[in-house]
Amino acid sequence: KEFKLFYVMSVVNGARKQITYVFVPWVIIDVFKQPVTTITILFFIVCVINIFFKPWFGSLIDKRGERRAMQLEAVVMFVACIGFIFAKQLFSFNTALIIAGVCYVIDRLMESASMARATYVRKLSDDPTEVARTLSMGQSMDHLVSMLIPALAGYVWYTNGTDGYRYVFAGALFISLLNFFIASKVNLEKRS
Repeated sequence: KEFKLFYVMSVVNGARKQITYVFVPWVIIDVFKQPVTTITILFFIVCVINIFFKPWFGSLIDKRGERRAMQLEAVVMFVACIGFIFAKQLFSFNTALIIAGVCYVIDRLMESASMARATYVRKLSDDPTEVARTLSMGQSMDHLVSMLIPALAGYVWYTNGTDGYRYVFAGALFISLLNFFIASKVNLEKRS
């Protein structure tokens, strides 16, 4: 019961991850007509940046708290979704492709927010054995949502034609707003 907010965050995170894992590569390959090696290069860039980013994000959690870290995740996802929705319509092809690549990188960096969710659970727990069970249950809930989102979002994309991806990322905007709202409640749910 005391971990209910964490479980809600896990469900929302499962939805967020699938947008990044499935639909961003699909946009880059299908909409921007790029080879799969483009995704590989972007993934490599994320890995290199994470060498420095993850320790910085960990210190952000230590200094500013889990709430601020998870709010940052939501804001970055919101910005990335705006980029995916409007880049191709507002900019030249090359500029739009760069924007999509940058949005992919910044969104993938936000996977570091999982550290904030884990430390939040640790702070809520009176018993250290609860932590592993709670994190495992959250992971299971995350995976359950991860199985449903691709089917639903793929259907939305398919039924809306060549611009269907824009509707998928409009849905992701809603997820990012929900994520921000939930993250804003983190300190309110903490026990003393």
